[in-house]
Amino acid sequence: MSLSFETVGARMCRVSMVVAALAIGSVEAAAAGWTEKPFNPAPGSRWQVVSELERSETTVEDGNRVVVNLKKTVTSELVFHEKTADGGYRITFTRTDTKASGDTRELALVRIDHGIMKGLAIRAVTDPNGKPLRVENVEDIRRKRQEIADGFAATVPGADKDAFLRVVEGLTTVDEVGATTHLADLELLAMAQNTGLRPGEKRRSTAAVPSGIDGPPLSRARELSILRTDAATGNATMLLTETYTQESMREFMAVIARRSGDVRPSDMRRMKMTFKNRFEIGVVDGMSRTLTEDSLTASTLLGESMSIRDKRKVTVSPL
Repeated sequence: MSLSFETVGARMCRVSMVVAALAIGSVEAAAAGWTEKPFNPAPGSRWQVVSELERSETTVEDGNRVVVNLKKTVTSELVFHEKTADGGYRITFTRTDTKASGDTRELALVRIDHGIMKGLAIRAVTDPNGKPLRVENVEDIRRKRQEIADGFAATVPGADKDAFLRVVEGLTTVDEVGATTHLADLELLAMAQNTGLRPGEKRRSTAAVPSGIDGPPLSRARELSILRTDAATGNATMLLTETYTQESMREFMAVIARRSGDVRPSDMRRMKMTFKNRFEIGVVDGMSRTLTEDSLTASTLLGESMSIRDKRKVTVSPL
């Protein structure tokens, strides 16, 4: 038997309404059975934070496709000290170990970063959700950065030394807010703590964030929602997506170009860029304990293209 267009349309409308009603009902049921637990780590508690990264970088230049890879594991220790008057915490975060392997030139940068950060206890103040607000011993970071930069500069041939020093110049001019880029994982983990979200809700935000060097901030857009909940335990998995505007990325790259002198800043501003991050954050007893990241950075400039795909897992465990 054939069906008229109106009959098919009417049935599709009814199906859509039923599906929508079921979806709304399931969200309401989840909301009724799940309550978010507060973020409330005990003062004096110590935690190990392990970040495991697998990176694949693909470049296409003059028709030649080259793929290089990097594996990196960074281990740090997080300590919560006394609470602040506004309900936040004083913390220390110390890099204890870095292991890396691969066939990428980035290994040199990994060694520089580890040389700067290993054993350096970053003292910071967080808000009640655990988000780092400022670093209290920023002078220690500046001094350590300068020591490492000077050491590497001494190994650079004379003709390239000035260009090298211009590129790393911004590393030693960081302020107490900009220094929180060293605590980026803690900031991500804090996004899933004390959210106040209910199942089905989404929270969107935009912000100008420090780039980590003395230069223009990056413009970032985020969306946070609840992916899964467990009514029995109060635990949850949060979904965070993150993008950066092309314009702010171009301006950031133009600063690097001006310092290196290798590429004209005007060329960098014509670069086409994509920068997308997706995070799933597992929350246990109110504290973010796992984070999985899938990110893509891609760019095209003067006929050459590059893409970087990151797969990363962060695990937070009690010590």
